[in-house]
Amino acid sequence: MGAEIAAPGAAQRALPGFGNCFGCAPENHKGLKLDLRAGGGAVSAQVCLGEGYESFPGIVHGGIIATVLDEVMARASLEATGLPAMTVGMRLRFIQVMRSGVPHLAQATVVSSDGNLVRVEGQLSAASGGLVAAAEATFFLWSPEQLASGKMGLPPETLETINAFLSQTRTR
Repeated sequence: MGAEIAAPGAAQRALPGFGNCFGCAPENHKGLKLDLRAGGGAVSAQVCLGEGYESFPGIVHGGIIATVLDEVMARASLEATGLPAMTVGMRLRFIQVMRSGVPHLAQATVVSSDGNLVRVEGQLSAASGGLVAAAEATFFLWSPEQLASGKMGLPPETLETINAFLSQTRTR
């Protein structure tokens, strides 16, 4: 995956936000409001975070970096399978600091799928091309049958939101 940051092209399509998601919901005033895009087998988001996401002055908090990568990787899983999923494990390597106020690009692609597990790789790069962080994660897919059974232990409002989102995305 390259690190070049360019304006979204015709080959990419915007992906809708989800519920009150901290990562992608445009209505969540405390969230990241990531503008997720799909194209070429990958999901990406241009990211430029301000001082509200810092740990030290000028440096974005590592937990926020993990959230950005988790978000693009989860959406890559959803795009590839059509099923919602939850992260069951993530390995993250920090290469350099993420400067606040500087454009970055987060990208993710599905590497493999085996039954209800999907493995995804992601990376966050600075506009200058320097790799900031790389991650790999495993996601557990929620089948429609599992969601309908109520055995997932999800609150009713979560199930309602997931079902509404899936209905919306399947009609595109």
